[in-house]
Amino acid sequence: MKSQFAVAVLSFGVISSNVALAFGLTSSEPAPASSPGSSREYVRVAGQRLIAAGDREFRIRAIGAGSLSADPIEDDYERIAQLKFNAVTVMLSYQRLFNEAKPGEYLESGWQRLDAHLALARKYGLYLILEMADVEGAQFVPSKGQAVDYRVWIEPEL
Repeated sequence: MKSQFAVAVLSFGVISSNVALAFGLTSSEPAPASSPGSSREYVRVAGQRLIAAGDREFRIRAIGAGSLSADPIEDDYERIAQLKFNAVTVMLSYQRLFNEAKPGEYLESGWQRLDAHLALARKYGLYLILEMADVEGAQFVPSKGQAVDYRVWIEPEL
């Protein structure tokens, strides 16, 4: 499958034709192998530090893998791991997960893509960072500069 991700150009050159740099900090080891869903898979906070499995300090070295609008590309994940990144960010949009026309109805394709990103991250020893960039009821109307209706957060029937 041909990659649908943007080209990333950094001060030292192109990372690859498939990925876009999100941010990167000090290097650390890849995500540990553990059973799916176990608490060992997750990074936790201890004071001002991030702690990964084995109580080791975790420093984020992440790269963006796009959004749920396209299927993830395995070659991208493999290359990200080869470049010694330890995490991948995926931009979430409620419009890819929930049917706006039918409140309460899920869009299976978005959840399947999220599962595919998670499976590839696990396969290549990478953490997955979910970037909640587009949250229902939390966006602004660009043409008017006014907040949209926030009732979705306070009225359960919505």
